[in-house]
Amino acid sequence: MGERVSEIRRPGEVDYLEVGWKIPAWGHADLPRLVLLTGVLGGWRGFSLFASGGWTPRANRLYRGLVEGKLASDVHAGFELRLDPSLLTVSATLIPEVRHADVERKLDAIVERLRESPPSVKETERARELVRAWNRYEEDGVTFQGFMIGQLEALASREAFPSFLDRVEAVTPEEVQAAADAYLVGRSRTTVRYRAEGGP
Repeated sequence: MGERVSEIRRPGEVDYLEVGWKIPAWGHADLPRLVLLTGVLGGWRGFSLFASGGWTPRANRLYRGLVEGKLASDVHAGFELRLDPSLLTVSATLIPEVRHADVERKLDAIVERLRESPPSVKETERARELVRAWNRYEEDGVTFQGFMIGQLEALASREAFPSFLDRVEAVTPEEVQAAADAYLVGRSRTTVRYRAEGGP
């Protein structure tokens, strides 16, 4: 228990920030809430590790706050489906000359706002629509279907997955806020600051 911070200095051209919060294992009752929380916070990019590509959702709080706020050139949020407890992570590529502290301050404000009050119905529905769209995308073609079937078999959840999606559909804005308040907390947070030095 307790917040952890790591500083990494390596040759490179841009700085990065990654923040992760502990979340429970697959099968936990809060996972549907965390799916919608991720969608509101940073946009949903699918359940499969192999399907998301390089596309970045823009209608979410992190994109508006960090990218449109000229602090980061790119930002992602998400988590992997795992049998063991995992992390909900936010990663940002910093714009040159922007300090990590500035990005962290803005991220903290975005997270705190979500912990204090529920997202709007419109935001929640937009996140739900992303989950629906990505689920259809991940079922498009035998290759993605094979990846998804294998992933769900490893989680012993292939037959239960449709009911999981039904539970995601039923999540309310208040439940999104409750998930943020329960999981996006300092005592379970890990922050990694990558500081680029020199050239490659």
